Amino acid sequence: MSFLRDEKAVSEVVGAMMILLILVLFLGIMQARQVPQWNEELEKQQLDKVYDDFVTMRSNLEDVSGKNIPKTSTFHMGVKYPQRFMLSNPGPGASGILYTYPLRINISYETTKGTKWKNYTSMGIIYEQDGISDAPRYVYENGLIMKEFGNGFVFLVDDNQSLTSKDNIFIPILNGHLNSGSSMEIESLNIAPILNEGFSQVKFSSMNATIETRYPTVWNNISKESRPSGSNFTIENGSNCPYGNSSSYCLKLTFIPGYNVKKLNLPDNDSQPLQKQIYTGMVTFDNSLMNSRGATGPDGQDMFEKGQGRLDIPASNMSNQFIIQDITMARSRYTGHEEEHDSDENDIRLRFSITDITNLWTVEIKFSRLIDNTINVISVKQRYPHLADNVTYNITDNVYREFNNKNITNTREVNLTKYYKFFSNISSPNALTIDRMDQQILYANFVIN
Repeated sequence: MSFLRDEKAVSEVVGAMMILLILVLFLGIMQARQVPQWNEELEKQQLDKVYDDFVTMRSNLEDVSGKNIPKTSTFHMGVKYPQRFMLSNPGPGASGILYTYPLRINISYETTKGTKWKNYTSMGIIYEQDGISDAPRYVYENGLIMKEFGNGFVFLVDDNQSLTSKDNIFIPILNGHLNSGSSMEIESLNIAPILNEGFSQVKFSSMNATIETRYPTVWNNISKESRPSGSNFTIENGSNCPYGNSSSYCLKLTFIPGYNVKKLNLPDNDSQPLQKQIYTGMVTFDNSLMNSRGATGPDGQDMFEKGQGRLDIPASNMSNQFIIQDITMARSRYTGHEEEHDSDENDIRLRFSITDITNLWTVEIKFSRLIDNTINVISVKQRYPHLADNVTYNITDNVYREFNNKNITNTREVNLTKYYKFFSNISSPNALTIDRMDQQILYANFVIN
């Protein structure tokens, strides 16, 4: 038993055991502390990718509904933990899931044939990550992107609400199937437009929209200043929402003027969705020919086709100038030495209307074209439906001379300032629209200040 009392190499053994103990402690600390931190960092990076995916999806939804072109959005659903030497992970990775919840939307609008309604069931989209970190949920609802944390706190990723603008509304309509199941892979989401034959366009005098929301506090904190002139934007709950649920909340857009001029786009809500496909449309106005607003300034605005117009010109009692100038005709055709006239060149007409919520002022100007392509104003008629019996009032020859001190038979200007200012009774907001512009008229410049 002498080897038991042999003290040779004891220090080396003890040293080796101490080194092994340090390595075990180091690996234990790495396993207990660093591995979860590394995995949490990977999950946070994954959430950054999900945010980018949501922003891209929102842009794609707007493009598909606006341009009528299908698109595909990709989602980074989860992250796989990498293999680490001598260290183990709690699982293969963090998976994610996409799912939806319903949003009820009600549209009511006034037309010349009475009040009409359109009801939709749209949806919000939620992403959840199942990992070791305290990850928030990402939510897309009615154009907003939000982060919802487990304690009930909801953080708005950006405060750019896109439901309304000064000239329009943009209410997204989504339907389809989106239940991705738990996944760590990259998933594709097909986005298709609601078919063209599913759209309808109607002229309306005013409209209201009620849009369900699960996040009233977020919407309540967003600026609502950017909305169509004359309209209201409020957050309501309970009996003020048409859902029969005291705990429900809704966004209400009310008193949106259309003046029986604007055309309301209404997507169809009867599309049959396919698996893992979303159909999208947009409740909005057709403002393609009415994209200017306010006073024109000294340079005016050229009008050159029927349906063109301008929103929110100065109210009649605030206006100092209403002139139609530079009325330009297409050149006549010549055959030999004789001028060839169209049969209706002595009955060329320009008619426009200005309407507010209650009043309408219509002016029709009848021209004939002279040989040198200047014009002769034959008659100017004004119509004021707010006066008795919708009487049509003619502007007399004496008034023609007030339009221009020059010879009325050789002019390109009609001054309607005092007739608009003192007789039209137009308030703000309002809309000016060209109702008729015969093809012989190339353009007319409206100066309204």
